[in-house]
Amino acid sequence: MQIKLLFQTGFDETELRSYTSVIFANVYQTIKVLHDGAKELAQNDINSSKYAISEENK
Repeated sequence: MQIKLLFQTGFDETELRSYTSVIFANVYQTIKVLHDGAKELAQNDINSSKYAISEENK
């Protein structure tokens, strides 16, 4: 993969499609980590309301 990037030969359609599940899994995992961290932060802070989404941003 790195050689293709270095020499700019590119990826064919099959290769690109093979990476989509990995990318989706990485995005999902990152969103979950952020969500869990936000919940933990809100639970541990005395003034947790400052971390809530305001009505104007919903």
